[in-house]
Amino acid sequence: MTSEPFKSGIVGNLTTYGSSASALAVIFAGHPVSATILALWASKPVRESISRLICGSFEIPNAWVRNKKLSIEAQGLSEQAVLKSFSEKVTETTLSAESIKGRAEHYALTVIEKRQKTRENISQKTLEYLAEGKPTDEASVPSEDFMRSFEAVAEKTSSDELQDMMARILAGEIRKPNSISRATLAVADILDKEIIESIIFIKPYIINKTWVCADACDLNELLLHANLLSSVRITNEMGPRKHGFNEEGYAVLQHQSGAICLELNDKSRARKFTPFTDGFNITKIGNELISIIPDINEVKIEEIANLYGKNEYIGNVLVGDLVEIDGKNFFQERK
Repeated sequence: MTSEPFKSGIVGNLTTYGSSASALAVIFAGHPVSATILALWASKPVRESISRLICGSFEIPNAWVRNKKLSIEAQGLSEQAVLKSFSEKVTETTLSAESIKGRAEHYALTVIEKRQKTRENISQKTLEYLAEGKPTDEASVPSEDFMRSFEAVAEKTSSDELQDMMARILAGEIRKPNSISRATLAVADILDKEIIESIIFIKPYIINKTWVCADACDLNELLLHANLLSSVRITNEMGPRKHGFNEEGYAVLQHQSGAICLELNDKSRARKFTPFTDGFNITKIGNELISIIPDINEVKIEEIANLYGKNEYIGNVLVGDLVEIDGKNFFQERK
């Protein structure tokens, strides 16, 4: 099947949506579009958000491009005047204003082309992530403030990892409005591959969605990730934390893949003594980013439980799940 008839088919099937159909045609031109994606396009929040992103770079006014060219041209003329005062020979070799204008125009168009390609890549990835589940009842078009901030960050991303992250952020905001704050978008502007890898590393070790305990993994390795993440406000700095033992000497820690029950070695001291351990808390920004990161670091909860057992104050360590009974959560050991 050739690409051109297929493009026409897309637009033909989406004439109901008017000009926004062309945005989908731009993203998938020449490539198969699944029935899932086509059905997803029927959702107004999805259609309007992606159309906004895909067409945003075309909104740069001609006046801006003209002023950019004139600015560079003026800079070139100024340089010519300075050079002329030193030597007529240098003046003869200085680039003409027309040449500078041409370079300025080429530069402006190249920048726009790169930004547009980035927007298209992120748009396609966003649709793919949205296609993994149906839009929720609360799905909505992101606010103008969000989209302005998002576009400013998104179009500057270059690596696949960062574009993937931005796509996940937009998909998450469409599914659940106001789930991503502008503070988080500001941090997204300085993310890099190392920071994303650190987020992926700590995710399976998070306890009760709020903190990471140093007992759960190698301390030196954890410190490397903790220092990097705290520098960008995803976590706070490493410091002493309580395990949260009750008066009977037990503490239940909820992980993403289950729960771990810790028992003090000397339960008779539970009311007077609470052991501390090193750890760090996840910030609001961190929670928002972690919520959209896939579970790539597959660490078994049994492995984490074995490491807790190395703490001199802890006796038995059990692996299980939290079960709800009469509105309360109880630990249930796995058989």
